[in-house]
Amino acid sequence: MADQLQESGRRTKRNSWLLFVWIATAQARSRDRGEAAASTLSAGRGIVRGMNVTSITPLVTTSQLARTRAFYVDLLGCEVSYDSDHYLGIRAAGPGSPELGFMPPDAMAPHTFAGEGLFFVLNVPSADREYGRLFAAGAELLGPPADQPWGMRSFALRDPNGVLVIVAHAIPAAVEYQANFR
Repeated sequence: MADQLQESGRRTKRNSWLLFVWIATAQARSRDRGEAAASTLSAGRGIVRGMNVTSITPLVTTSQLARTRAFYVDLLGCEVSYDSDHYLGIRAAGPGSPELGFMPPDAMAPHTFAGEGLFFVLNVPSADREYGRLFAAGAELLGPPADQPWGMRSFALRDPNGVLVIVAHAIPAAVEYQANFR
C-alpha cells in the first residue's frame, strides 16, 4: 500500500507539473499577444491556425451533484455559475473566471467518471492558509503542503467523484526547472 501511495504521489507530482506548465504557458502566450492563445498544427504544408478558443470547461459526469456542490461551494469556497438537476457549473470567482462543470450521465456521456486520471490545480495566494482552513473544517487531506521543485507549494484532496484537487501557490522553481518556463 505504501508503495502504491508513493507511486501515486510521483504520478500526481508529474501530472500537476504538466498541467501547471500548460496553464502558465497558455496564460503567458495570451498576455504576450494580447489575445486568446490560438493553437497551431503542422499539416505538412506549413502552420495551420486552429480555432480561437475563448475558454475551456472541463465537465465531469457524476451521480453526486449535491455532494459535489457542497465540496466545491461550501468547503472550497467556489461560486455557482449554473445550478440545476442536470448541470452544476462552478467557478473560481465572478463571471469570466475559470469554470468546472458537473452533470449526471446522459445519452452523450452515458458513464460516470471513474475517479482516476483527472485532477484540477487550484492556484491560491497561500496553500498553507488554505490547508489550515480545510484541516479545521475536517476535510480529508492527502498530506500537508510541500514545496515542489518546479515552483509550486501544494497539497491535495479528492472531491466526491475521485477527482484529485491540488491546492497550490507559486514559489521560485529550482534551478534545474527554470529553463523550462517560456
